[in-house]
Amino acid sequence: MIRNLLLSTALCVSLAACGASEQPKTDPKSKTAENQKAAAETYFKVEDAIVLMPLIGSTQTAAFMKITALTDEPALLVSASSPQAENVELHTHSMAGGVMSMKRVDFIEIPPKGTASLQQHGDHIMLFNLTDELKLGDTVVLELVILSDGNPKVVTVKAPVKSMI
Repeated sequence: MIRNLLLSTALCVSLAACGASEQPKTDPKSKTAENQKAAAETYFKVEDAIVLMPLIGSTQTAAFMKITALTDEPALLVSASSPQAENVELHTHSMAGGVMSMKRVDFIEIPPKGTASLQQHGDHIMLFNLTDELKLGDTVVLELVILSDGNPKVVTVKAPVKSMI
């Protein structure tokens, strides 16, 4: 039942975002933004975040990390954004007929008191149309929106750019 509730809420959030021409920006100095980020840190821990060095001439890359829920609440990673990419999407890999393919997904589940591992050949975050040329050792800022207990929580992640794993 909780899973269905989270899935319905994620669908509503996704549909609402699709209909909006511009998403409201949160003022980083506002009390609401501070409260959201402080709350997020008590709900989630992000470790081992990296962004892959893009291939020469490419304007896209992937981000990987581990997101651990610190509470008994089920959670969904429903979106990500970065000032260093025009478009950021949640993706997964799948195998069909011996062929691996990548596809966009609406959310990534984070189990209660469990970990979602975003990794190569699995769930991950794609960054498209990079606004800057990334170099090894650069830092990419990602804002993750995680839906938990009916409320979105914003987690800011600073991920170093590393070579292929």
